[in-house]
Amino acid sequence: MKRLVFLSLVLMGTFAMAAAPAKVLLVPFDSVGPVDKDWVSKALQQNLLAELSRVNSVQAVTQERPAKGMDDALKAASAASADYVVFGSYQAVEGDLRITGQVVDVNKKQAIAGLKSTCAHRDLFGS
Repeated sequence: MKRLVFLSLVLMGTFAMAAAPAKVLLVPFDSVGPVDKDWVSKALQQNLLAELSRVNSVQAVTQERPAKGMDDALKAASAASADYVVFGSYQAVEGDLRITGQVVDVNKKQAIAGLKSTCAHRDLFGS
């Protein structure tokens, strides 16, 4: 989870240089495997939204359905007129969660940052 906070800090630094707020689409993370923890998807999205909402140089927006890959994420970002899109997936195995994702520059159609974090369910909302 600390890596997700780090990702937020990287995004804050990247967007702080822009003249107008960068519009960032936060897509719900998709489940890999059985969906017995479907709350995780919305929780990750809402945590990232809360972190980025504190940054004046970022306008964070959301959508309701997960992206099924880069092309799907780029289409959603274009429809939302977003400059960047954050999407990924999570996998719940026993008591652990593995979260992976990426930040994509919509104009360049290129990933500018990646994220990967593994934690126990109980640590998902840790400080």
